Amino acid sequence: MATTQSASATLQVSYDVHDAWTQAYVGVRHLIYELLPPPGRKLSIEHQSMCQLALVGANHLMEVGLYRYLESRPKHATLTDRKKTEVRKATYSDMLQIWIQELAGWPPALDSPPYQCTERLRRRRNDTVHKTSASANVPMCRSAIFSAVEGTSTLWHRSGEPFPYKDFLENYPIPIERLFSKVTFAR
Repeated sequence: MATTQSASATLQVSYDVHDAWTQAYVGVRHLIYELLPPPGRKLSIEHQSMCQLALVGANHLMEVGLYRYLESRPKHATLTDRKKTEVRKATYSDMLQIWIQELAGWPPALDSPPYQCTERLRRRRNDTVHKTSASANVPMCRSAIFSAVEGTSTLWHRSGEPFPYKDFLENYPIPIERLFSKVTFAR
């Protein structure tokens, strides 16, 4: 009599659906925590350039998150097409100083964390991208991504809503770092 053997297998498929914020976050996080050397090591010219890109990417996270927040406000849906275009074309400063108040009904405290940190990050990003090509280092990058995530998540928390990327951050965590307002700039 022949014996039969059976085999069974379980297939688990998982994927993340990305939007502009999560896609940028994954890339910047990978660059900072997996490609750059640990803080305190001498940086090659390639790593110095990667630090500059990471700093720019972290600022991008804050800007995309801020726009995503404004766009998700119920009042945004009631805007005319012309006003929606104004919001889309608004500067970072105008989004914080004008549009949060108009669409969310609360003014951010721009002189305290996290917005003080993200404003300093924005200025350093400008120094890095324009004219001076300001240098950056690994501690600055780590602080930049941490501050951008804090700034973005605070928008939703301030409105009494859960951060839409909370689960995503649990799958792709970053450690607690110094806020960007406390970091010493690289020379």
